[in-house]
Amino acid sequence: MIGTTLNGKYRLEKPLGGGAMGMVYEATDLTAGHRVAVKLITAEGAQSNVLLQRFQREAKACEAAPSKHIVRVLAAERETISGLPYMVMDYLDGEDLETLVERLGPLPPELALRITAQACEGLIVAHAGGVIHRDIKPANLFLAREGQERVVKIVDFGLAKVRMEDAATPDSRITRTGTLLGSPLYMAPEQARGAKDVDARADIWSLGIVLYETLTGKTPFDGCDSLSELTIAICTKPPPPLAEVAPWVPPEIAAVAHGALQSDLAERYASAWAMLAAIRALLPDGDAITEDMLRPLPAAERASKPTNSLELQSKSIEPTGLRRRISLRLAVAGLVILGLAAALVLPRLLLK
Repeated sequence: MIGTTLNGKYRLEKPLGGGAMGMVYEATDLTAGHRVAVKLITAEGAQSNVLLQRFQREAKACEAAPSKHIVRVLAAERETISGLPYMVMDYLDGEDLETLVERLGPLPPELALRITAQACEGLIVAHAGGVIHRDIKPANLFLAREGQERVVKIVDFGLAKVRMEDAATPDSRITRTGTLLGSPLYMAPEQARGAKDVDARADIWSLGIVLYETLTGKTPFDGCDSLSELTIAICTKPPPPLAEVAPWVPPEIAAVAHGALQSDLAERYASAWAMLAAIRALLPDGDAITEDMLRPLPAAERASKPTNSLELQSKSIEPTGLRRRISLRLAVAGLVILGLAAALVLPRLLLK
C-alpha cells in the first residue's frame, strides 16, 4: 500500500501501526501539501458490521464536536477502486498520556491538573454536541506538539454515544443494554452495570480515574485480578482516598479527583464545566502545557526532593503493580466489549 494514492488525494507514505482489520498510515495530502494520518479498513475488516459501525460513529462524533482539544477528522470516504472505507485525520506529533506516565512516573500535581483541565475543555464541546466519549483513558488523551506547547487532544471516538444516532438505532450492538463499553479500569459504575442511559457524567468519572492515575502512577482498582472482581469493586467500593495512596498530593487537588469519583451520580460533578471550574480555581496562571514541563527532572533536582515523598512515590508504582495492571488489561481484552473483538484490533490514532 505504500505509495498508493487514495482517490487521487492522499498518498500513503509509511505505516504507523495496525493489524488484519485496519491500518493507520502517515500520508501526504497532495492538495494541501502537508502530513495527515489515514485510518484505512482492510478488506477483512470491511466484513465486520461492528467495525464499520464504530468507524462511522467515530467520524460522526468528531464532526459533531469541533474543538482544539478533539482530534479533527478531515474526511471520511471510500476508496473508489477497492470500495474500502478510510478516514483522514490530523497528523499528531507527540505522545499519549499513558506513554508520558510510563516515562515520567506520577506527574507533578500542577501538570496533572493542566492536562485534566484541557481534557475537560474537549469534553465540554463534545457533550454540548450530544457526544459522550465512553472510553476516556490515558491512551486516548494525546499531548500534541503545537509550537512550544503541548495541547491535549481527545482521540478514538469509536465507542462514543452520539445523541441523534443512538436514538435512531436503539438495537445497535455497540449501544445495547448489558454490554460493557470502554476500558474496565476507567469505567464508571453505571457503565460497569451495563446501564443503557449512561450520560456525560460517565466521562467525568473516567477523567477522574485518569487524574488519580497521573497523580499516583496507578488506578484506584489496580489490585483486582479478574474482570468480575474489578466490576464488583467499581460498583460497590469507593476509590482509596488520595490522602492515603499519595499523601504528597495537596488536599485541594485530591478534592478535584474526589468530586469526579462519586458513585452517586447526584454527588459527582454534574458536568465537565463544573469540573473545569474546580480546576481553574487552582490554576490562576491558566492551563498551558510547555515542553519543559514534560522533561524528566535532573538527577540533582530529584535528589533535592524530600526523601519521604520520593519513597512514597516509589512504593505507589512498584513494578509488580504495573505488571499486574498490564496483565489484567490483556486478560480481559476479549471480554470487555462483547461483540467488539474485531473492533479492538483497529489501531488508535495515537501517532508518535
